[in-house]
Amino acid sequence: MSWVKHPQPDDAHSDEGRRLLSGSLERNHGELGMLAAMFTFPALGDEMASAIERAHFGETALSRAHKEMLATLVSSVNRCQY
Repeated sequence: MSWVKHPQPDDAHSDEGRRLLSGSLERNHGELGMLAAMFTFPALGDEMASAIERAHFGETALSRAHKEMLATLVSSVNRCQY
């Protein structure tokens, strides 16, 4: 059980956020999905998008191909549906 309070649909800042959060919570058995988190809390979404951009496209010791392979592996382990 998580000690972090999971946002509820009424916590969202828009109708679209409420719809996405409701669907995400239903699909993920009460767990908050990434897309729902980004729409529910716009500041969090902005920070996540920036971090993802730096991780995927920033200068690192890994090549783009290596980053894509790692992302695919992590997504598979996390059972992402996209």
